[in-house]
Amino acid sequence: MALSSRLLAILACPRDGAELIERDDKLKCANAHSYPIVDGVPVMLLLDRPGTHWVFNRSIRDAYFPKASARVPSSDGVDQFVQESIVLVAGLLYRSLVNNLPRYPQARLEIPPGAGKTFLDIGSSWGRWTLAAARLGYHAIGIDPNLDAIRAARRVAEHEGVDADFLVADARALPFREKSVDVAFSYSVLQHFSKDDVRETLAQIRKKLAPDGFSLIQMANRAGVRSLYHQAKRNFREADGFDVRYWSVAELRKTFTEIIGPSEISADCYFGLGIQPRDAELLPLSYRAVVSASEMMRSLSRRVQALRNLADSVFIRSEV
Repeated sequence: MALSSRLLAILACPRDGAELIERDDKLKCANAHSYPIVDGVPVMLLLDRPGTHWVFNRSIRDAYFPKASARVPSSDGVDQFVQESIVLVAGLLYRSLVNNLPRYPQARLEIPPGAGKTFLDIGSSWGRWTLAAARLGYHAIGIDPNLDAIRAARRVAEHEGVDADFLVADARALPFREKSVDVAFSYSVLQHFSKDDVRETLAQIRKKLAPDGFSLIQMANRAGVRSLYHQAKRNFREADGFDVRYWSVAELRKTFTEIIGPSEISADCYFGLGIQPRDAELLPLSYRAVVSASEMMRSLSRRVQALRNLADSVFIRSEV
């Protein structure tokens, strides 16, 4: 299956930025770097650097040493990958919905209409935010190091009738041409990275953003009520592995401004991470109350700027 021409037009070798051509189920550059295309999905992870998650190794194994895999049955319901991974992707409020989702969760994406501009979803998993951007008129591209998640994203996009591109890649080595991305987005991903990996990812985003582009990145705020609870549970120790890292609002603003450009902080949600009002109807009544309280605080934070410093989850919007 050939890759879309619009995707090929902006892809570049993640090692050296060289142009890529599609040949023999691989993407190749003039400097002899090669990346396999598996079931129509480019796998562009670098073999010689540690991943940010153990799933890197599994994706590399499955791409370079493929085995016959069981066919995922077509379904009119919610894809099984989404059913099983909903808590990992969307947060603890969804724990009662594991293998019990009546529909796909929805995302609130507050950005202007796309008009064909390029939207890059970093750490897209099964494509929740990628699909939301595509529906707003963007050329939406989702990347994730998890090949299984990207396969699921393609199934979901096909089921939903949404045109989007997906590939396996590392946020720290974005396989795109410089200045080719209009909007770089990430939700519930960079908050799990070490601070060095976050800075490396931000530097990559800066290189790929078009001159009038911007990034919109969600992060966990150290001073949020629920954030303080979780930090206390682990005795305020440093995070391990893929644990959430908590940043102060001042540190976020300073870091993003220095690496990408002028940055503004806004509240995403309170009393937890990943709270989406469009999914309130799916949740138990007690959790709906949390969603309502979060939305009330979020609305108030637009008028009382100090309240942004108390949100558990914040967005950082940065312009080049």
